[in-house]
Amino acid sequence: MNYTEAPLAPSPRDETEKLPARPPRIAALFDTSVGYGSPQLEFLTTSLAKFYRTDDCWLIEPDVKGKRGLQEREGLTIRRIATRMPAHGELHHIDYNIQSHRWLRDYDPDIIIVTSGSSLPAVLRLPKKPSLVIYYMLENIEYQRSASGGALIQLNHMFHSWIDLICVPEIDRAAFDLKWLGWENIPTLELLNVSLERFSRPRTANDFRILHAGSICEDTLSHYLEDASKLEIKVDAFGILATQAMRDLFVGLSGSSVAYRGILTMSDLDAIYNDYAYSLVMWRPSNINQIYASPNKFFQSISRGVPPIAAPHPQCARIIRKYGCGILMEDWTQEAFKAALRRAQELYGSDAYEGMVERCRAATEAELNWPAQFAKVEAFLHSRA
Repeated sequence: MNYTEAPLAPSPRDETEKLPARPPRIAALFDTSVGYGSPQLEFLTTSLAKFYRTDDCWLIEPDVKGKRGLQEREGLTIRRIATRMPAHGELHHIDYNIQSHRWLRDYDPDIIIVTSGSSLPAVLRLPKKPSLVIYYMLENIEYQRSASGGALIQLNHMFHSWIDLICVPEIDRAAFDLKWLGWENIPTLELLNVSLERFSRPRTANDFRILHAGSICEDTLSHYLEDASKLEIKVDAFGILATQAMRDLFVGLSGSSVAYRGILTMSDLDAIYNDYAYSLVMWRPSNINQIYASPNKFFQSISRGVPPIAAPHPQCARIIRKYGCGILMEDWTQEAFKAALRRAQELYGSDAYEGMVERCRAATEAELNWPAQFAKVEAFLHSRA
């Protein structure tokens, strides 16, 4: 039987009911614990609640061991679902979907946000389509395909008739996915991965020190930090040491100018940004997802007045060239990385550096803030009224 012939709950978009007269119920179903990355997921959920003037707003997340739960905040209630199996495996997804579906069925949301094919069974088994369904595609389809052997792609195809709006962090990357899936007829918005509402630079770094935050692995070119050590440039690395090679690397770097500082939440990281002169943003260009990266920490750094040193990912390159708010590596090589570090060191403390910081402010106030991004969603919602 072909999956396109037998969707789990046939509810095409043209038969969607209008939102109820009462304040709508909102549910956001995420495939990983929030609070350590992708803060725009929380922003989208709470902004929808404010738009519809409702306080009936839930965020559902899996209980990923070793990650603290996100503290509840105004306008958002968090439900953390524990599973018997470790996160992100097939048995975990089954358990998480069963429990999520039971909760969603009883809650009966009017608006739902999903972020990955791995969470779609919980939604597709609902007796009817919610009035508004938003698919926030943070990872590209190739990532979902490689993670599931094709099962998540089938679920994505089943979900086609449910989707009212697709939100993506990088529109050029999304063009590959939407064409491949045949989803070019669905309204799509690019929401940049901004993490703050406004610019803030409460203090200035006391010395030339660089921040490297996020996953510490070969995919983020973290092994290049050995070159920073050879140049005696201070770098503090925060995040999960994802591979044995990275653990070995930092053992070897012990006592050098490059130090591993542990794991921080997004809010904890945000509190220390201004201790640094620059931040590093690099992903190995080994697949579409990483070539067309849209890193949260790129935008977080700019909004804190800390110019990023970035590899030439198309979106990063466009923004740095447009605003002059960072240092762009010539390419992804170690030589380009070392040249960018030398340039950063040369500029630090000069009028040119302070000008770069001010252009971070201009970029944040003009475009790289959440209200500016959510305005795109508001325009879509008004068009449906």
